[in-house]
Order: sequence, then C-alpha cells, then structure tokens
Amino acid sequence: MADHGNGNEESRLQDVNVPLILTIGVISSLLLIVIVIGIQAWFHFEAYHERARKVYTTQDRELVELQTTQRQHLSSYRWVDEEQQQAAIPVDDAMRIFVEQHASRDGTDTAN
Repeated sequence: MADHGNGNEESRLQDVNVPLILTIGVISSLLLIVIVIGIQAWFHFEAYHERARKVYTTQDRELVELQTTQRQHLSSYRWVDEEQQQAAIPVDDAMRIFVEQHASRDGTDTAN
C-alpha cells in the first residue's frame, strides 16, 4: 500500500500546471500594480481639485466686508471734519474737478 500512495502523490504533482499558475500570478501582480497606481492618481486628482475649490473659489468674509466699506468711502460724499469744513467726495468727481482746474490754468481745452 505504501507504493500505491507514492504513485498517487506523483500523479498529483504531474497534474499541476506550473506555467498556468505562473501566468495567473504575473497577471494578478500586474493588475494589482495598475489598480494601486490608478487609485493613487485618482486620489491626487481629487485632492488637487478639492484644494483648488477651497483656496481659489472661497472668499474671506472679512476681506469682502473691508473692500465693500472701502468702495463706499471712495464713492460717497461725507464729512471728514465738519468743524473745519473738510469733505470727502467720490474719486471720479475729484479727478474730474482736478483736471478741470488744472486745464483752465494751463489754458488747454478739457472737452476733448
């Protein structure tokens, strides 16, 4: 009976298809590498877009309020010092008045 067991063992070893097992192992390894690289690339893509969304598309509320206040100061009439009769006027009006005053001193025409 001992001989019968060894013969059965040898036939089982001969039935193993080594090239098929190696092929499946190599293909599985390559597929695993491709999947890992693909997932890593996808992660970096999503992380970049998330960072861009957070940094470039959001505005600081404090900064927006400050800019709005500054624009209002630049485009409105108001008293700087009422006792000394100092008023602030919009920048566009101030530039127009300045040009008119200096053009009339030089004798040049401002209605170009």
